[in-house]
Amino acid sequence: MPAILVWGKDFWLEQDPAVKTPYLAVVGNDTGNTSISWSSVSEMKALAARHGVPELMWPVYEGCEAEADIPLDEACTRSKALHEKLEAIWTDDLANDHWTNFVMGRLRDGYSFFIMP
Repeated sequence: MPAILVWGKDFWLEQDPAVKTPYLAVVGNDTGNTSISWSSVSEMKALAARHGVPELMWPVYEGCEAEADIPLDEACTRSKALHEKLEAIWTDDLANDHWTNFVMGRLRDGYSFFIMP
């Protein structure tokens, strides 16, 4: 099963009126999402690690099955720190990787992001 990469300018939890059970969904301003394979997530983190970016810096929450379990404030904090770190070490090697470049584009546009199952 692929992972989901979610980005937005703000995040919060809201009750989804379309679901009859008490389900909280992540919503936000100017949000979007896309599927990404877990192998691509691992490759992106490993590539950045070769340039000095700790893998734990990434807002990746493999153990969070429900959106309500994502620590949204932490994801935003990690996104900001990751943006600063990637910007400081940005190279053609990173820019040529599709997913790393995709994430960096969102970060440069002021978005935060997280990756979950």
